[in-house]
Amino acid sequence: MLVEQDLRPGKIDAAQAGVAGGENPFAIVWRDATHAYVSAPRDRQIVALEVTGEAIKVGTRIATLGPPTALLLDGKARRLYATEDNADRLAVIDTAHDRLVMEPRLGLPDALGATPGKGVNPNGLARLADGRLLVTFGGINALAVVAPVDQGMQVQGLIPTGWYPSAVAVSAQGNHVFVVNRKSPPGPNPLGCAPKLAVQKAQPTACGAANQYIFQLEKGRAARFPAARPPRRW
Repeated sequence: MLVEQDLRPGKIDAAQAGVAGGENPFAIVWRDATHAYVSAPRDRQIVALEVTGEAIKVGTRIATLGPPTALLLDGKARRLYATEDNADRLAVIDTAHDRLVMEPRLGLPDALGATPGKGVNPNGLARLADGRLLVTFGGINALAVVAPVDQGMQVQGLIPTGWYPSAVAVSAQGNHVFVVNRKSPPGPNPLGCAPKLAVQKAQPTACGAANQYIFQLEKGRAARFPAARPPRRW
């Protein structure tokens, strides 16, 4: 049985017509068999859902400072983590009460000095066996090792990756990390269309068939390496 539910407030209740919410749903995680969370980056909110066989009910809408994208649930600690890519923040939500606990800024490790402005673009999440988080920093081509400290989050180190990492996962045994890079140097496109052809009314079929458009030549890549060990002070 197919069950669908529009997440926009005005589509649920006509009295809320025009109220922003639930647009551009991006990621989903399940808290249990009947409860889930959906990130809605366009409206800067995370939507809590109650799901049954007959209906999807929208519950709490949790506002965030930046657009939430990737989601990660820690069921044991009752915490939901969400990357806020354009705000360089990490939202931490108490799933027992569906409320925002904190939104610490993410940046460079303290040993490298102050982070110059924004632009690390956190966009992917995974969790190590010791409780530390792995966060992809698409804006600086790195994977950050992040640990909770004193009601906040500390970036302990950075692992170089390929161009614009956008997803990370840890193996079932917890001993290997996998990172997906969204981009790559495209190289030359000798069979691409000349600039003057782009303005013609009829686009030549040979241009598309050659797959020489610059974005078609970019290749995603994946990397695997041993999981980071905690420092002695951890």
